[in-house]
Amino acid sequence: MKLKDDAEFIETSKDNFEELLSQYKPIRSLWKELPFPDLNKPETIAEIEKNPHPQSLTVRRLAKDLLDEGKVEEAFSLARKPISEIESLLERNNNQRLISFLVFLYENIGWLTNRLPPDKKSLYINIGIDAIKTAHNLGKDIYGVSLYNRIAILTQWVNLLTVQGRKEIISDCLKEIQDIEKKFFILLEGRKGLGFDEIKKTIDFKIALNKFYYEISMKTDYLTYSLKAKKILVSALEDWLKYLNPTWKSQNMKLEHSLKPTKNWTKFEQENVEREIHKKRNIELTLSPDRDRFNDETVQNIKSKIVELLFAVANTYLRLGHHSHAHHLLRIINIYGVGKNGTLEQRLAFVKNMADIEENENLLKAIDRLELILPEIEDGRNHQQLKRLYGCTRKLSQLYSRIGLKDIATHICRKFDTKQKAKKEVAKEVSLDKLIGLVRENLEKQRPTPIIHSIENLAKYLMSLGYEDAINGNLNQIKVLRVDVNNFIKKWIQFTELIDIQHLKYGSCIDSGSIPDDPKSYAEAFFNLAVILCEMFNHALLPQFLRHFAKSQRKSGRPLWIENMVYSCFMGAQFGDPVNFLKSFKEIKGVLSRSKVSLDEIIPEDLRAKLFKDTIVFGERIIERIVFPKERFDFIKKISPYIDIATFGLSDLNIEDKASWIFRGVNLLKARALTGLRLEIPSELKKEDWLKLKKLQLLESELITLKENNTEMDNKVDEEKILQEKYDLFLKINDWGIGGCYPKHLKNILDSYKDKKICAVSFLLSGKKLLTTGVSNYSDTWFVISEFDGGIDELAKGCWDDIECKGDVAGEHGGIRNLKKTFTILISPIIEHIKESELLYIIPCEGLHNFPFHALYGLIDQKEQFLIEKYEIAYLPSPLLLWRLSKDDIPVINEKDKGLAFGCLGDDIGWEERKKELSELGIVTEDSPSHGFKKLTESKYTRKVLYLIGHGYLPEKGQSPFNARLSLIDTGKPNVEINARQFAELGPKARFVFLNSCWLGYGAGYGRDVYGFPFSIIGSANSSCLVSATSVDIEFAHFFTKMVFKSIFQDGIDRSTAITKELRRCIQSPEKPEWKAPYYWAPYFFYGDFRPL
Repeated sequence: MKLKDDAEFIETSKDNFEELLSQYKPIRSLWKELPFPDLNKPETIAEIEKNPHPQSLTVRRLAKDLLDEGKVEEAFSLARKPISEIESLLERNNNQRLISFLVFLYENIGWLTNRLPPDKKSLYINIGIDAIKTAHNLGKDIYGVSLYNRIAILTQWVNLLTVQGRKEIISDCLKEIQDIEKKFFILLEGRKGLGFDEIKKTIDFKIALNKFYYEISMKTDYLTYSLKAKKILVSALEDWLKYLNPTWKSQNMKLEHSLKPTKNWTKFEQENVEREIHKKRNIELTLSPDRDRFNDETVQNIKSKIVELLFAVANTYLRLGHHSHAHHLLRIINIYGVGKNGTLEQRLAFVKNMADIEENENLLKAIDRLELILPEIEDGRNHQQLKRLYGCTRKLSQLYSRIGLKDIATHICRKFDTKQKAKKEVAKEVSLDKLIGLVRENLEKQRPTPIIHSIENLAKYLMSLGYEDAINGNLNQIKVLRVDVNNFIKKWIQFTELIDIQHLKYGSCIDSGSIPDDPKSYAEAFFNLAVILCEMFNHALLPQFLRHFAKSQRKSGRPLWIENMVYSCFMGAQFGDPVNFLKSFKEIKGVLSRSKVSLDEIIPEDLRAKLFKDTIVFGERIIERIVFPKERFDFIKKISPYIDIATFGLSDLNIEDKASWIFRGVNLLKARALTGLRLEIPSELKKEDWLKLKKLQLLESELITLKENNTEMDNKVDEEKILQEKYDLFLKINDWGIGGCYPKHLKNILDSYKDKKICAVSFLLSGKKLLTTGVSNYSDTWFVISEFDGGIDELAKGCWDDIECKGDVAGEHGGIRNLKKTFTILISPIIEHIKESELLYIIPCEGLHNFPFHALYGLIDQKEQFLIEKYEIAYLPSPLLLWRLSKDDIPVINEKDKGLAFGCLGDDIGWEERKKELSELGIVTEDSPSHGFKKLTESKYTRKVLYLIGHGYLPEKGQSPFNARLSLIDTGKPNVEINARQFAELGPKARFVFLNSCWLGYGAGYGRDVYGFPFSIIGSANSSCLVSATSVDIEFAHFFTKMVFKSIFQDGIDRSTAITKELRRCIQSPEKPEWKAPYYWAPYFFYGDFRPL
């Protein structure tokens, strides 16, 4: 179309663009920063003629923003519009630079097409190919289109041609690339040395070449072109060495001259690069004093380009199976601190690149790295941040799915709007022909990971057939395919100089010798090949494929299957893969139970020791990363049988630090819902979020108990909302958690209290074996295994029957025979280890939580007595809670405020008299429970003591233990009732909480946790509590309370000492001889911090 006036055409076009762009508010700010080229202005034309590429990038960026908003047609309209303008100008002025600008505009259309999702790409593919073809033909002999630009155009073309399946043209692109390479390097050879501008152009050219060969490798000969890409990248880094220090000998600049990472790579550590830049700068300033090329911006650009190249080389090494080389480069990259000191976009890119590489070595490490960056993301995110964020969150979601935490994975997608939709599994027709064809297709492309997965599908199908005739029609194809996979592996080892075949650890052989013509044998052979490929290229897949290989060996009757299944466990632990670790261990456990053999009969001692240790360490690593009750409960339920096997198994082995390992195993899973969050008072800045997390933790714990009881909550709970809220809070507060249960650390804590001999005694029960272990401040860690004959429930009932019937030592009212029997079972085997103790911390296992250890009766120091008569006794759900002793007790605002007390106004309590006694000790008392409860909930600080006396009630049958409640009668007002969950939601209120009411000390076990009032009190950061597990005698309760508080406040002694002293006073009271019976004092359980108030 010929317009009367070209200027009118240009102005009209400009207005159209403004109108088009005004419709899209999200890119208005970008439009202001990058205005569309105004071709009506001579200075714009002059700028294009000077350097056309930046102007074309302006158009590309604007179109890209429209594309990211989902406005595909508008994006293409925007990208096409200036083409007609330039073509009109070129009708009168055949300017080379304007033609270059036109080339770049056509390239933009191809670039946009390549960015489309598959469903949209098919609609625009012909437009994209025609545009790139035009750009290619126009740009061949144009001065303004550099060799670098031509490579970029060819890379876009290869991508689009592959989508259409037109692979025949790719070979023409390869020939042209080779011609471009020759032309470029001929130009370089004509120069004696590379200046600063030339070195930058050389590096950019080689980066473009690498991208081209990378794309080619994904479409065709993967091995050849991956090696080509690596060679180009390494030579680009060697170019930097030559430029920075031309005096180096050629062998010193050769980065690859052996199989192992060499010292030459260390030349790219930040300190060395800066030193060489400084030297180079001084040399150039000497030659040209008025010209300083190395300003701050230039130096930063050099370092950024080096980091970019190092990342690219590391990724290429990983694709080629050179894992040690990749890690060596990652260590160098990390020194640059890109992930710490760069812009948010740079840090997100750095973290994503690191996670991509680390994923192949350890899933947990990659997760940790990604999670560290997410809390920095604020609501106001620009486009580049969003782009990087989507990459990080997609990767994090995938990794969480791989380790089995799919609810968190789903939430991450929703939280950060990564637009990941759940894919519906579509059932596909499977046949042996198709599966063989898929392996063959991937072999032709030489892409290792797709080959591995296609072999997996084929081998699984072969295993499912199970009879010889099933493969007769495909036997020759299968034989040939097996040989071809073998040859592929040998070829790869030869080409990449990886490692000698004999040193492959897990694949038993690479051999195409004859095997029986049955599906099982061929399944085993293909799994063996897949394992070798995993070891070469993708270590993170080893746990999965070793398990498949071992299962196929077991079905073929191979005795070595168990060893490979154990190796699968090892690899699962090493690479942070709990899903395959648990599946492999389950296979081992299942076969052992069916065949009724033990591990020591089929696995050598060194392998058993490694398996058991890895199980404990892996359990620690995973459990410390699972913060919330639901996920922890599910994981603990799965792993607990294997932790028990490992812990008891270690006791039979001759290993170093055996007692320490056993202590870790015994306590690994105890009270993990309770110890999942920090238990001290957080800073005021985080307190609100901390309390919200507490409420979510308790609600989830309650849901667990109800589901286990097959009971529904009264009010429907939105579990998805809980997940969303808790993850939001988790990102805000990322310093939760208590570390592993290491006896060395706990001993160091106890050692700081040399004036009191303390021993923490922990129990683990499995079948008819009881494992007891202890750590103390006066001896080494120890363990004892003893027989546990009889039902645990019957034994517990017997103990409480002795107590409830007011039995005594003399045998009256039935005596205390069950307390004696239990002492013989639980305490007698360990008496030699605890006899020096003054304070025993009892840490029960599931089933033993409600045992009254302090009331057990037996021979100690050649004298029969109750355990409390010899030792101070305190209880802990987990030894992890001992870490509190390493810090000061929770702070109180007013040291003179000794505490708060209120109680039931019923006649049986006698509150007026109690109030007088407590007031004399300096404790603030309230006239009515409603006033007291109001004061408790409204106060923002922690007291020394909180004392409540009233009536306690257990939850109804089928209810959660969090429904246990304290009821306080109030005159003329409704009763004040507080259940366990409500109490926990109050947060920290006192250093010492004394609930003097029946039944509130009783706890119900769920998995390795025990829920109830003690859980709620300790879990809400109150440092200690005294509660009653059954009914109490009111006269004894009043006397005991008064004396305990007198000892604590007037004598200033330890809480544990005060409680023990007064219990002994009651037991030995001549005025009240009946109080010797455990009925009066055995209900009281003391938990937590033993120290003085």
